[in-house]
Amino acid sequence: MAAVNLANSPITQVSQTPVQTNLQPQLLTRLLLDLRGKRFSVDRENILSLPESVLLCLFPNGLVLSRQSAALSDGGDNDYDEELYGVDFDPECFEYVLTFFQHAREEFYGTPNNPGLLAAQQQLLEGGSPTSDFGPSPSQNPLLTKQAIIVLREELEYFSIPPKNGKEATDARGIANDALLELKRKCGDYLLQKRNIFTALQRNVNKENNLAEQHLIDMLCMSGFDRDDEWGYRAMEPSRCCISSIALVLLKTGIVHTTSPSGERQVTVDYSQMATAQKLLLFWRKPARKCWWDGIEVDLAGPGEPEKIIKLWARRVWTLELSLGGSTFCNYKMDFDLEELVNVEQAFYEDGYKDGFAHGRIHGSIEGRALGREKGFEMWEELGFYEGFAIMWKAIVESQAVQDERTLNHIRHLLELIAQFPRENPSATDGPADLDIPKLFRQIRSRYKLLCATLGVRPTLRAADGSSVSAERDGVDPSEPTARDGPRAQGARKNVWAVQSPGETLANTELNF
Repeated sequence: MAAVNLANSPITQVSQTPVQTNLQPQLLTRLLLDLRGKRFSVDRENILSLPESVLLCLFPNGLVLSRQSAALSDGGDNDYDEELYGVDFDPECFEYVLTFFQHAREEFYGTPNNPGLLAAQQQLLEGGSPTSDFGPSPSQNPLLTKQAIIVLREELEYFSIPPKNGKEATDARGIANDALLELKRKCGDYLLQKRNIFTALQRNVNKENNLAEQHLIDMLCMSGFDRDDEWGYRAMEPSRCCISSIALVLLKTGIVHTTSPSGERQVTVDYSQMATAQKLLLFWRKPARKCWWDGIEVDLAGPGEPEKIIKLWARRVWTLELSLGGSTFCNYKMDFDLEELVNVEQAFYEDGYKDGFAHGRIHGSIEGRALGREKGFEMWEELGFYEGFAIMWKAIVESQAVQDERTLNHIRHLLELIAQFPRENPSATDGPADLDIPKLFRQIRSRYKLLCATLGVRPTLRAADGSSVSAERDGVDPSEPTARDGPRAQGARKNVWAVQSPGETLANTELNF
């Protein structure tokens, strides 16, 4: 058989050219940002490690949509295109955030010459420290392995109300004249000098007595802020009556690093402070916003000028976020194990499950306590009614000449059962952990019904929200109003006690509670 010439074969004579299957553009490791005329060359990992609230301001429409192409020259005959990202963001604020995060991460994760705080905290993970109320285990506590930073931003929009009969005005098209523009600039300069963080919020607390806002201030001051702290960055937005501010502080996790006289590093943990710090994990990847109006009167008169009082309204929007940074900000690791790619989906699932479980445990603990307070208040509202009912009838029966021992026996048993009902969580105190609260509650209701039957009084068992016990079960007509429904619901019928003559018995008297 003659040899086949492979070059003349219709199958092999066509040169094989590789087909490009990946048509996606290659991601840049460094980005060139143009922030209002000032350029920054930043690693992509550094940008992605910034807080979410800052990223939304940097790229409100997404990173690719903000991209621009700029034709540059290398000084010779060659021209090239540069990927330039134009961002409407203050460059000084961006530099402040980058610098703070860089120093914080280098101090925590360390540098090639300095091991950092994380190396000294490894004994907390290996030694098996006690489990706190909010964390399942030390290995799943992110505050032990990640740098935590509190991010607090404020966007302040102010509105100036000029005095009557002044020079400040607008034309027919609503455009402000020079006097009104100068007034707005003066108001902006006045607010710009008020750099204290909590002054405006504390003023609102004192005016409206809002306990939630006071708790917010206390929580932030316990977690890293001071009551006299000022904004780290504060500036006017160009061509707007708006002031942007931001403050960054390290979260006080309760982990204290000390150095012994021999030079050895020692680490101790304040678990009460750790529990307070873990409450702020609610704001991790979930920034919280608060908005309120603040109205003040300011005097913008210059030296030697008459008094000029201006009503100044400010709409303040706070954004609170907790940022947990990784070590990729300082060390960009390129090598990886190819075998790990086989189980990459399962690894992502397990990591997401661990983060979600820890986060859900914190939410469940806080929501469970709130639900427990609400249901406990409903139960004690009903128990308080029973206790007051028993004390009142005890005084009535004991004041009579002939006392009914059977009635007094029911009253004593009812009061004893109410006294056994716990006023605190038995699992958190030294009380009996095996106490059957629903059973005790049923016994109290049964004893109350017996007492009402002895007195000839119609029982009324209704909880605060009307969902605990139905009216039909208690033998009460649902359409018939009772004393708890109020005078408006009762209509023409009024449950008023009739005045009895001396010596007349109360057996046949219908009393409705």
